[in-house]
Amino acid sequence: MPRVFDRGQIVQSGDHQTLLAQGGAYARLHREQFGGGEIETTCADGVVYKDGRCRLFPAGSGTRSGSDSRA
Repeated sequence: MPRVFDRGQIVQSGDHQTLLAQGGAYARLHREQFGGGEIETTCADGVVYKDGRCRLFPAGSGTRSGSDSRA
């Protein structure tokens, strides 16, 4: 079972699909590692892809799903 640590504390734990669905650090790292190197940068409210698309995360949702748009 994967566990995600932050500053020595377990912050997420569960199977792969559950951790992806929760968003958070595990999902972010998975996207960055397996996203084909598409992510240029990340910030608190979304990501910017190398081709200029932005993905914004809904404010206060606790998830990292959102819509893609062009910058």
